[in-house]
Amino acid sequence: MIDLAQPDAPPLVFGAEQRAFMPAAGRDVVAWKSGGSAEMSGLNSGALTLYWRATRQVEELPIPGPQIAAERISYPSVGNRFVAWWDDIQHRQYVYDLAERQFRRLAEYDGTAEERVTKSSLSGDLLVYTHYLSDEERYLEWALLPR
Repeated sequence: MIDLAQPDAPPLVFGAEQRAFMPAAGRDVVAWKSGGSAEMSGLNSGALTLYWRATRQVEELPIPGPQIAAERISYPSVGNRFVAWWDDIQHRQYVYDLAERQFRRLAEYDGTAEERVTKSSLSGDLLVYTHYLSDEERYLEWALLPR
């Protein structure tokens, strides 16, 4: 990361992960997708990783639930209090609570049915996502998350 207020300062490096992609900067954290195969890490899903600005700690977070794939997230986004992402396991929707430092489950559907949630994205306290009831019936939905 480059501090635009101090253009002569050297860039700040968030850990040593060589396969870090899709950064999302917030007030308290920077989130990104890390891991995946070396040759395809920019395109494949990865692990949710956070850099805590106050402590300079880098933390890879294990997403809860059955681990079909250990590295399964893409496109993290950081809001005022929460982090969201696109999850390869689309019948469950979680966010990470930065204040409580724990995962919050927002929805879970039958994994054998068509209903699923995709493309979660945060801005401030607003979470937006696509809710599929079936392949033919889908809705753009939103939720205001607590502060």
